[in-house]
Amino acid sequence: MANIITLLRFPLLFIYISLLYFGDASVQMWCVPFIIIIILMDTLDGIIARSRGETSLLGSVLDIATDRTLELVLWVVFADMNLIPVCIPLVVIARGTMVDAIRAIGMRQGKAAFEQLKSPISKFLVSSRTMRSTYGVAKAIAFSTLTLNLSLRTANELSSKELKEKAKAVLKHAGRCYYDLYHTSNNPEKILQLYPKSDAIEKIVALSHQEKGVFVVAPHSSNFDLALRALAIYGLKASLLGYANPSSGYKIQNKFRNSMGMEIISLSEENTFLHAVEMLKNGGIVATGIDRPVEVRKKKHMVSFFGHPSALPVGYIQIALAADVPILVLGVKMRSNGTYEIMQSGLIPLKRHPNRFAEIKQNVEMVLEIVAGYIQQAPEQWLMFYPVWPDMLEKLP
Repeated sequence: MANIITLLRFPLLFIYISLLYFGDASVQMWCVPFIIIIILMDTLDGIIARSRGETSLLGSVLDIATDRTLELVLWVVFADMNLIPVCIPLVVIARGTMVDAIRAIGMRQGKAAFEQLKSPISKFLVSSRTMRSTYGVAKAIAFSTLTLNLSLRTANELSSKELKEKAKAVLKHAGRCYYDLYHTSNNPEKILQLYPKSDAIEKIVALSHQEKGVFVVAPHSSNFDLALRALAIYGLKASLLGYANPSSGYKIQNKFRNSMGMEIISLSEENTFLHAVEMLKNGGIVATGIDRPVEVRKKKHMVSFFGHPSALPVGYIQIALAADVPILVLGVKMRSNGTYEIMQSGLIPLKRHPNRFAEIKQNVEMVLEIVAGYIQQAPEQWLMFYPVWPDMLEKLP
């Protein structure tokens, strides 16, 4: 009977794993008590074996093999689901292989695993009720917590249908922005109606009259190009860092930005870095978008954005550090009445760090956290059509 209960854990384990991979969030939530029951069955088979006098070498081997299988399989599954780093199952597998190899020597002599222990410390750590209960509770907590984490993550993921609806909402908003941009570009009065004066606009424009330079950065949210036009009308003077080797579409946009009286500094030009640093040191304002991914970036140089690694640009932080100027994060969103709101973070002093790589990374991620907050206010208004997280494309429904 005890061995039947032990072997029954195998099909239950693979049913549990199937539910993790193919179940929705509610099914995965029910898997939390399910895995606890599977783990508790290890205690149940031992109680039954002792009460019925069914303890044997075969039972001991089956019990250890089942425990080992459950543990190894689950660590690998959770690593595959990106819930834990892969180093955890590697360590567990290496440790388990070594222990089982050593135990096999005693098994050949007819000794069960716990009978092979000699020292009191070894017996306490491996076979005492206190430690075995502690191990069981620790595994139950770990596996149930990871299962719960998976269900919460799944609950926040969109179905294929929901994802298509969100994509339609983004394209619909983009169309509205392009309409406003090209139908009001030569009508300052209409632009100011779409961007009524606010405290945020006044604070941004006031930067033009300060002695110390400021690096203004922004995501491609809502009608950001028209926002630049509105700020220029209100009196903002700034230079824009443009992308190297712009496409024909970007060239048209750059001509439009030039018409606002803003200098375009191409990143493909020589001495762009020094030119931007000099402008900032002289009290100028330099602005650029920061959410278009770069084409080449080693994984170790990626930065975290919404909790996922992304090859977003970091050069603006290097320029700001070299010029010793603060960052201001700007955001744009459309209100329900069709007008636009400009948001600003206030001046953000950059943090210094003795390690150059860590210094850049910590400041980039500090800025991106603010950008993420802007985007979360109106996700359908974020108009970045390049793959910010290319590794996630394969996971789309």
